[in-house]
Order: sequence, then structure tokens, then C-alpha cells
Amino acid sequence: RTGDPADPGGSAHNLNASATASFAHPPTLSKVLLGTNQSFTSGNDVAIGETAQYQVTITVPEGVSPASYLADQLPDGLAIASIDQLTASPSLTTSIGSFNAVLQNALVENNGRLLTFDFGTLTNPLVNGPAQTITVVYTAVVLNVSSNQSGTTLTNDATFQSDTQDVETSAPALTVVTPRLRVRSEE
Repeated sequence: RTGDPADPGGSAHNLNASATASFAHPPTLSKVLLGTNQSFTSGNDVAIGETAQYQVTITVPEGVSPASYLADQLPDGLAIASIDQLTASPSLTTSIGSFNAVLQNALVENNGRLLTFDFGTLTNPLVNGPAQTITVVYTAVVLNVSSNQSGTTLTNDATFQSDTQDVETSAPALTVVTPRLRVRSEE
């Protein structure tokens, strides 16, 4: 507009602009209990020495996620027994070189209670494509420690962090069960 009512500017002063923007979805994290190794317990009940297998799945957003890592913190009473598998969608890449290298360099610290995977910079090149995931499967053992009494609840938390996002989740809680000794006297 010119400010002159006789010549308001007409089409020469119609300003139009267009742009597009896209926003990547944040990462998601899920953790499930796949099962335990003893048939004499059921559901989420576990005994001393029993193992529980967990699966953690990270859905990696499109684009670049620098300084990415997964940390899984187990409570007192559980410890990592084995890291069973790490798989990634074929389109994902890591600055570490390969996901096999990420698996080989996984750290188990704090007496088996902290499991960490350093993914370096993750890249998901698919724009608006299908979900790209990293799946980790590991086994934990229920320890014979004084804190594991009958009825003790064991909950563990996983966190995925990168320079751009942090997400956290917990697995279903395990409940420690112990045998009850009954003494019967016969006379």
C-alpha cells in the first residue's frame, strides 16, 4: 500500500510468499519382558537365579541424531547376564562404522547394573518413510542378595539420548518370589 487513497498500489504491492516446513517426530522407546527361564514361576514372578530376557526398541526419527546412546539401568537385585542381539533397520547408519561395532563396544558397568550402547551419530535418511528401528535383546539374572526378599519389586529403566531428544521407558516390574520352608514334625 502506498498510503495514497487515489493510488493504493494495486497488484504491484501484493506480496505473497510460500514456504514448507517439516518436523521430525521424536524418537520413541519401548521395553518389554520377553520371558523368563523357569517354569515353576509364572507371569512376572522370578526366583533367585532365574533369568529374564528383555527387548528394547528405539524408533529413530528421520534425519541426524548426533551423540546417540542407549543406557539401561537395572535395579539392585538384577545384573546383565548376556547381550543377546542388536539389530537395526537397513536404512539406518551409525558413525561408529557398523551396528556390529556398536554391539562389540557395549559397556556393562556398575557390577552388571548399567548397560550402555554408544551409537555415535545415527542417520535415518528416509523422509516420511516407514519407521526405522534399533532393537536390543539382553538377559538379566536375579541375584542372590539380601535386598531380594519375597515380594521385592524390581523395575529397570532404559533411556535413549541424543543431542536432540531424550526419551525414557520402564519394563514391567518383576516380583521376587522365594521358597517357603515348612517344617513338620512327626512324632
